[in-house]
Order: sequence, then C-alpha cells, then structure tokens
Amino acid sequence: MSDLNSTFREKLLTRFSEAGDLDTAKYQQSYMKTDMPFWGVKTPQTRKIVSSLIKESRIESPEEWVSLMDFIWTNASRREEWYASIEILNHAKFRKWILPEHMDFVEKMVVEGAWWEIIDPIATHGVHQMLINQPLETSVILRDWAQSTNIWKRRTAILTQLLSKEKMDWNMQLEIMEHSLVEKEFFLQKAIGWVLRQYSRTNPQRVEDYISQNEQRLSSLAKREGMKWILKNRP
Repeated sequence: MSDLNSTFREKLLTRFSEAGDLDTAKYQQSYMKTDMPFWGVKTPQTRKIVSSLIKESRIESPEEWVSLMDFIWTNASRREEWYASIEILNHAKFRKWILPEHMDFVEKMVVEGAWWEIIDPIATHGVHQMLINQPLETSVILRDWAQSTNIWKRRTAILTQLLSKEKMDWNMQLEIMEHSLVEKEFFLQKAIGWVLRQYSRTNPQRVEDYISQNEQRLSSLAKREGMKWILKNRP
C-alpha cells in the first residue's frame, strides 16, 4: 500500500510541477486568501491529471483508496494536492466505497480544510454519494454535524443535498438548516440560501412557502438567494 501511495504522489507532484504556472499560483493563493501555496494548476487540469493517475494505478480495495487519499492529504504542501485527494474521494470509480465507515477521514478533510472551496465539493459529491449509498446511517451523522460548533461541518451538512433535486429529503433538510437559521455566520447563511435557490428549480412553491413562513428568522442573504430563481421566472 505504501508503494502505491508513494508512486502515485511522486507522479502527481511531477505532473503538477510540469503543468503549474507561477503567476496563476500567486493569483490562486490571493483569491483563496490562504497561506497555503499553489502549484498554479487550474481545476480542469487538476481533475484531468488525477483521473489519468487513477487509471494508471491499481487501487483495488476500499482500504487502499482511503490510505491513498489520506497519504496525499496529509503530505500536501500545496493546495492542489488537497484538491487531488478530494478528486480521489469523488471519483466515479470509487462511488460504491463512499460509506459512513469512512466518515472519520472525511471529517478530517472538512476540519483541516476549513474553507469553502474544500468543503463544497466534499459535501455536494462525496457526502452526497454517501447519503445515496447508506441514507439512514449517513443522515444520523449529518444531523449531528448540523449542531456542531464547527461551521464547516455545519456547512457540509447543509450542502449535502444541494444536487438532490426531486430526491431531496425535505424534512431532513429543514431539520439540518434549523440549527443554523439564526446564526450570523456568512458561510452558513450562504449555504442555506444556495440550497433553497437550487431546490426552487424543482419545487418553487415549497421553497417560497418556507421562506414566507420563516420571514422573520431567515437572514436577508438566505432569503435573497433562495428567491432568485423564483423571482426571475415569475410572470
């Protein structure tokens, strides 16, 4: 397993080094407001590099998959290496392995990543797939995270069903959002508004009713985001 991890990482760093651009790296670091440096590789290229390495590698068990993600994440010196670990988590080849038993590692990524561009793809793809694979067990974890003192665990819980469309468990979503409804934290309010806006494409009346019923409790940001698509498409 260690050979697989080391070889994968060596190839990853070589390709990042070859594809990186110093000016892009400086811009990315400034835009993300982080002390962690970048290679200067844009997201589509990062995704392409990681996908090609996955095809080249023999990752044959959930244990190898988690070990590789953890190795890449823990040894990261530049931000794209974190992105690579997230790409491995979310890759279609490993969807069946995304289960609640691996939530400890996901929690590590969320808590250590602690910024929106790290949390959002983990929530909307990785944890979302986990919810699809094992809804009952995952929903218990998400309800717990929704009450966490860590805002990024809360944001993860709020955003997990962002792409669920008509399959959204609305009652669970309401319960999860309820714990953050009156919080002033921007990243929580933005997440609530984003989920409402996205779900309004599937069920606009339900979203509008919810916003109306919670007019005094929802933040201006959440209401504004939640009503965007509804107002845009109103005759």
